[in-house]
Amino acid sequence: MGAIFYIWDCDRGEHKTPILLHVLRGIEGDLVGSSKGDAFVDFVCPQCGYGRRRLVDELRQVELESPPANAVLFPQDLFHESLKCDRERCAAHARVHTPAETSTPGNKPKKPVAEWAGMTGITCSLGHPIKVPVQPWPSELARMKRMEEDRKQ
Repeated sequence: MGAIFYIWDCDRGEHKTPILLHVLRGIEGDLVGSSKGDAFVDFVCPQCGYGRRRLVDELRQVELESPPANAVLFPQDLFHESLKCDRERCAAHARVHTPAETSTPGNKPKKPVAEWAGMTGITCSLGHPIKVPVQPWPSELARMKRMEEDRKQ
């Protein structure tokens, strides 16, 4: 008996990314006020950089005896990026996932963030669209510094 994978089919081509069931469950999101049945994943294709939100229930499930070379087998195989909301003064962000170049700390995405596009349906946790072209959410340290500078003005 093989392992259960969810298949992320890219909208822009023939790219398919198999994600092991337990890894996918770890990156599911839900909007504030939504039911748990609305679990989704915000994912970026590692080949073309096209991002999209999909409900988990929309993804195909397959059982594979042996995983393909591009399969996401472990949580550390993913790169996670927080993206800025397009609404001014919104403190929320979107958490987007894509395969990483390596499974090591400080990993980078296979497709650089600057080359990401689309972001169809991806919103911050409050439901606002994200900025396109994408803008990474600043680190906590950078945000604290910016807030301090704003207070001085």
